[in-house]
Amino acid sequence: MFERCSVILDLVVGGNQPGSLTFGQMLVRSFIVYFFGIILVQLHSRFFGLKTGHDRILRITVGSIFANIIIGRAPFLFSIGATLFLVGLNWILTLLSVHSQKLERFFKGTHQELIRNGKIIWKNMRANYITKDELMESIRLKGGASHVEDVEKAVLENDGEISVIAVKNK
Repeated sequence: MFERCSVILDLVVGGNQPGSLTFGQMLVRSFIVYFFGIILVQLHSRFFGLKTGHDRILRITVGSIFANIIIGRAPFLFSIGATLFLVGLNWILTLLSVHSQKLERFFKGTHQELIRNGKIIWKNMRANYITKDELMESIRLKGGASHVEDVEKAVLENDGEISVIAVKNK
């Protein structure tokens, strides 16, 4: 029974040599990988949100695995299994991070204040390799301000974005 399924699978999705796949087998692989990706996104909604470093790593890794599946460079079922494992591992790490501040800081990082009460915190700017020009751009785009003094607080968030809170009565 297993041999028969293996033969059918091999006929439909092909072998694991890049040159051995027919055009039809590549189309079938593409179709399966595409819908498998949709299912993963539905089950793991953060997947395309790219909220943390480990989410980004997962996205790059899964994209690479999918590409190798489609062109036949990786075993079809083992690669699908590896993808499920990585998505599950990412989900578990995210779940554990919700319940542990230490794990959350390790996997997600911490935010850094860049401006407090209209004053630039140069130590944090240097530690995060942010130039004054980059900070000013964020102040203009996100804070609606044009001067550092017009900003109550600017924070480098865990995802790399700079959030800006302008001074209220100015």
